[in-house]
Amino acid sequence: MFRLTAFACLLAASSSVPLTAQETRSIAEGQTLSGTLAAESEHEVTLALQAGQFVYGVVDQLDVNVVVAITSDDGPVGRFNASSRQEERFTFESEDAGTFTIRLVSFEDGGGEYTITIHRIEDIADDPEDRVDQLMIAYDDDETPGAIVGVVEDGRLVFEKAYGMANLTWDVPFDE
Repeated sequence: MFRLTAFACLLAASSSVPLTAQETRSIAEGQTLSGTLAAESEHEVTLALQAGQFVYGVVDQLDVNVVVAITSDDGPVGRFNASSRQEERFTFESEDAGTFTIRLVSFEDGGGEYTITIHRIEDIADDPEDRVDQLMIAYDDDETPGAIVGVVEDGRLVFEKAYGMANLTWDVPFDE
């Protein structure tokens, strides 16, 4: 019984690893790192990818507004700062294999706690419907405002799918 309990405690402790100032840590799919940013500071997280991969991650801004800046060896890949003290969702793609750096920077002299999780790493979809699913993943749950995407080809609707919620205030999903 002790071994099982000790293993469970070790497993729970490893699921959210704290980051300290000026420390660079690596992260993988399904992993969560936590940290505390001081005012005017940043943390770096690295992610090794193969060429042609799609990444979806979330920074939960527990009590700090974080700017997420992603770079590769070739330069800037993306910058995200859409929300304040909520989830900051981000997606990006790797054209070439390599190590990508995710910089988490405190915004407007604020500091506080956050977590970062990489939810998905997968090959960039070849199928058009799967590709739309990848592009809309940040809006595809019951806590985000959504959209209906339609694709028209030669005057015909060839693809239609709803993502996210039609109305968050009244908890109204899209009707499929």
